[in-house]
Amino acid sequence: MSSVINKEIEAYLAIRNRLDFYKVAELLNFTPHTGQKCIFDTLNEGNFETLIATLGRRFGKTTAIGKIAAGELLCPFASVLIIAPTTQNAKVLFSQVYQDILALNLKIDTKDLKGMTFTLKNGGRLQVVTGNNYDAARGFHFSLVIYEEYTFIPHLREIFDEVISPAQADYGVGENGYQNSKTIMIGTPTYEGTEAHYYFRQGTEGAYKVDGVVSFSLPTWTNPLISKEFIETQRKKLDKESFDREYGAKWSKISSGKIYHNFDLDIHTVSRDVINEAIKTKGLWLAGVDLGFSDNTAYVLAFVQIGTGNIYVVAEYQAAQRPTSEHYNSYKALEEEWGVGGDGLPIYRYGDPSCAQIWADLANDYKYLVNPAYNKIAEGVKTVNNYFAKPQLFISHECKSLIAQVDEMQWKDPEKLVVSRGKKVGHYDLAIAALRYMVATWDKIGQYEVIIV
Repeated sequence: MSSVINKEIEAYLAIRNRLDFYKVAELLNFTPHTGQKCIFDTLNEGNFETLIATLGRRFGKTTAIGKIAAGELLCPFASVLIIAPTTQNAKVLFSQVYQDILALNLKIDTKDLKGMTFTLKNGGRLQVVTGNNYDAARGFHFSLVIYEEYTFIPHLREIFDEVISPAQADYGVGENGYQNSKTIMIGTPTYEGTEAHYYFRQGTEGAYKVDGVVSFSLPTWTNPLISKEFIETQRKKLDKESFDREYGAKWSKISSGKIYHNFDLDIHTVSRDVINEAIKTKGLWLAGVDLGFSDNTAYVLAFVQIGTGNIYVVAEYQAAQRPTSEHYNSYKALEEEWGVGGDGLPIYRYGDPSCAQIWADLANDYKYLVNPAYNKIAEGVKTVNNYFAKPQLFISHECKSLIAQVDEMQWKDPEKLVVSRGKKVGHYDLAIAALRYMVATWDKIGQYEVIIV
């Protein structure tokens, strides 16, 4: 065994190398079902660095994660990190592990329930974060990292490669040549070509195989507690591709070329009444602007609900061949119509970064602030798709042009990011770009700079 950083990690390894997760499950009066046994067997064998399991809905992911994390924390000086896509997911997981720790009679030393972390008398530590506040995990080392619903975690490659993996190296390398610190990615599959699929295929046979990565897919029906009647009901309700993905644990191909393939008219478009209820809650305002000259200038206004993270697009504006002053008057009119400024809530506007001089003029002439947007197209598109998938992005029925653009826009050449516009989407309708500027910049930068009192 290679050297490790201190005696605490040596003490951890002495117990971890003898840990049997089936015995942990027995202590917790839990019997893993057929599908869960595949995960437990791999953990007990230990011949991997990263275990990636794509699972059908109702598989029992949360329960299994709770038992695995609790078992790891039986080892002195274990350090477990769980990363979830949303705050709600994170709270559920933290609660599950916390209950299992109490059931194992492990003594808690310190706890921060709001911060979703605790330490144990045996030196162990649990921390649960979301894909949007993963920076809270910096400065610690981890013996086990679990990415729950990893297919929906934003910035997955950045988190895994640049932030978390280096924090696992402290636990050293075992005699089998694999890192002692293990990674588990677990969740329902989405689409081929995503960041999540990039990691999954590293554990499959073929050109993409990476040593130390194990991947497998387990459909819902590997859980014997789910009835055949339920499965057949879902099969009839869903189209074949959706059923195969959601319950058969199969990755879907993006065959249509649709850019925002996670957008669903029934799910993501909402009434004025829904919008009005949302803006009664705690939140702030966002705006996205794509400036045109002979082309359209497009503007979208949205409300961000603090707590859920939901974004509600409430209004749109598009016009061509007008002076900047007229565009400004239109922006302000929409904002005043929705009470922006008068309600005391802040607004953050993000616009085409190539128009810095225009934004400077607006700031100087009208005290109207527009910040340069984050404008990496591929990443921005993925971010918007992620918000639709969660779902955390909704568009008012009144934004008809934006809805048509999101629903109709196709890739003509996905590799070169060339757009092919359908019949409903004119060449100069660019509200979709304003939406991407707004959502991608808020996700990447904005939400980390804003403190809501």
